[in-house]
Amino acid sequence: MSFAVLLVDHGSRHRDANQAVHQVARLMSRPQSDTTSPPTRVTAAHMELANPDIREGLQQHKQTGVDHVVVVPFMLAPGRHASQDIPRMSRALGLELGLKITVTEPLGPDALLGELAHKRVMESLTKDPSPDRPASGS
Repeated sequence: MSFAVLLVDHGSRHRDANQAVHQVARLMSRPQSDTTSPPTRVTAAHMELANPDIREGLQQHKQTGVDHVVVVPFMLAPGRHASQDIPRMSRALGLELGLKITVTEPLGPDALLGELAHKRVMESLTKDPSPDRPASGS
């Protein structure tokens, strides 16, 4: 059985905001020299407001011969979209397209997110080591 991964975020009317999930999909795609994990195709889609949407993302995988798609809600918390909407939409489309769909938990909370947040704090202090202070006399 071949499988692929589809990262799904909310989607935005702002093009730049939509690029983040696609950048992470590219980062997740393992180099061909990695023989320790199965070959995986990783792509991204948006729940709404932007293309590709979930249907288009699943159809792209189907066209490459994949029969199992692991859908990752690209969200931090288990809110309505991550826990209900994305799984419901993905499973319904999977039935329609003849794909097995597995939906993961959202990304957080996770120790790796804590490490990333810490990294961002340290980066910000390196860029500007002095905290913002109100102007005197304010």
